[in-house]
Amino acid sequence: MGKVSVCFDISCHYNPEVQDNFENIYSFSFKKMASFLYSHPNFQFSFYFSGVFFEWLDKNHAEFFSLLTELTTRKQIEILGGGFYEPFFPLIQPVDRIGQIEKLTTEIRKATGKKTRGLKLIHSVWDSTIISSLKTCGIEYVLIDNSLIAQSVNINNIHNAYIPFIVEDLGKTMTIFSEYKDKITESKMTPSEFVKKIQPLSKKSNNSVLCISFTPENIAQLIENKWFEELFDFCQTIDWLEFSTPQTYLKNMNLRIKANITPNASSEIMQWAGNAYVANPKSAKTENIRSFFYTYPESYLLYSRMMYTCMLNDQCRGDKPRKKFAREMIWEAQQNYPYIFDGKGGVSTKSARDKAYKALINAEKITREVLKSPETCHSLDLDLDGIPEYIFKFLQYNAFVTTVGGMLLEFDIFHNQRNYTNVMNRITHLDGVEDLYPKKMFIDHLIEAEQFDLFKKDTVNVNVVFANLVYNVHSFDRTRKELQLIANATFGSLEQPIFLRKKFIFSDNGVQVQYILKNASPLPLQGYFAVESNISFTGNSTEEQLIEVIASEAKEQACPNQIFIRQKNVSYVRLSDKISDVTFDFQPNENSGICIQPLNLSRNLQNINEKQYEATTFSFFWYVDIGPGFEVEKTLFMSIHTKENTSSKRKINKSL
Repeated sequence: MGKVSVCFDISCHYNPEVQDNFENIYSFSFKKMASFLYSHPNFQFSFYFSGVFFEWLDKNHAEFFSLLTELTTRKQIEILGGGFYEPFFPLIQPVDRIGQIEKLTTEIRKATGKKTRGLKLIHSVWDSTIISSLKTCGIEYVLIDNSLIAQSVNINNIHNAYIPFIVEDLGKTMTIFSEYKDKITESKMTPSEFVKKIQPLSKKSNNSVLCISFTPENIAQLIENKWFEELFDFCQTIDWLEFSTPQTYLKNMNLRIKANITPNASSEIMQWAGNAYVANPKSAKTENIRSFFYTYPESYLLYSRMMYTCMLNDQCRGDKPRKKFAREMIWEAQQNYPYIFDGKGGVSTKSARDKAYKALINAEKITREVLKSPETCHSLDLDLDGIPEYIFKFLQYNAFVTTVGGMLLEFDIFHNQRNYTNVMNRITHLDGVEDLYPKKMFIDHLIEAEQFDLFKKDTVNVNVVFANLVYNVHSFDRTRKELQLIANATFGSLEQPIFLRKKFIFSDNGVQVQYILKNASPLPLQGYFAVESNISFTGNSTEEQLIEVIASEAKEQACPNQIFIRQKNVSYVRLSDKISDVTFDFQPNENSGICIQPLNLSRNLQNINEKQYEATTFSFFWYVDIGPGFEVEKTLFMSIHTKENTSSKRKINKSL
């Protein structure tokens, strides 16, 4: 007969929703659990703190660390490590894996005087390629959700499923503990029922280990019901059961079982990876964490932007303090939440994506100061689709142009570190409509006259002519900061051939986009040419922006609650982000029409159909009547103003 080592742990992972509840998590879960352990010296336990929660504790309840130090000195508790911002390790560079692990390890050592040996993976996102990085950090074992192990290992053919596994990559090994989520609270299992359920494990010839992870909410409930007190008292006369930690177990038990655990993650989140916003438990067995990138395009764009910023930081030479600070900003952007969907939030949460982009833009700003290259332009496959993008960088902003749709894929303002094209597409089963192209800026449309009223109601209502085409690059002038694209398409029921030349001209304070539309058919071409842009303002409603339109020489200011605007003979439009003091001014070279409306999404799957503000869609349009072989020219100017550059202009004027 062997012993059964029961290893309990409590984990506080981070996401924006949890952060607002840190005080309750500390008071009703961590503090009470630590107090229980202090009064029960023979009861061992493990704690896991995300880096963000650990920082919050240090700032708000530093006295808690004295208690943790006492418990650690008594070898009663073990504090588990991980990535400081809980990234998905397989998706980031080894230097970032090591840096994030060591950052959290350092904080734990400062607070308790002990170095962590075990590690928690957020959502159990595993790939054996991370073993080398873990070994570099002195990590000896990892806890992984048992559902992931069950998918990779045939438990029935293993002598004892409750023994640690050992996995290998390129000659380096790592011990894996299979961890079970708490079923005690869910089933309202009494201490005696729990002991009875695990008793068969004691009949194995080898000592078994059972690792169970509790959420703060479940711990609070068990403590309130005095469950742990009853369990401790009940087990006083049981010699085959002991409360332990993974590290203590490994010191007394050297047996491991060889296994190959395939790259995957816990079924809890992987069920959302196969089909957008639709749970499919079967997909959890076949997908891996990268599947989110191909299901949710916004995840892939954010990941690509993160990798690009890492590349810029890698190029830095000298000024190590600022390079390190920029790297830590990148680590913050690697926090897992905006890269996945978990049934409640994640990539669908606009504020979470905004926060990640803000960290990346801030990191790039610091990196550019180190590289001493504030203004430049070049081509690079930014979104990792095999087609290069064209990147224009100025002191005030970044502009990334993609030839897919010939649009502005990303537009960053450094004043508030915001990507104003951080916009998510609508999908049919949640929003009732399907956007067939990315909702970015300077998207080109040619619309038949009889379809135009539908377009003004919603851009999704008409056939796409240019938005999904791959434009050809006619010229790219780095000195003049110009990019000229060309596209050929057919238009309307007659399938008339149409040729479009589109020129981007970038300057310090904005961009000019020139269009030349040529009718290449033997028949007259009539319709509406429209340029659509989507701007993601800082707030969560249209009330936090200001729209001003000059039409027929008369200025009209939209009311804060006016969400639909239709005007003709427009010569000027100003859109102001009131929260961030950023203003966009648009001027067509000749009067145009305009339609402005909010882009709202429904991403809450908790039986709530409330729409949430995502962006503001506005389209300039002109009626065109082009004879055979003739062409028309349209130009749109966009300038950016921030509180900073407005103040600097005033200072210059005063000095003059």
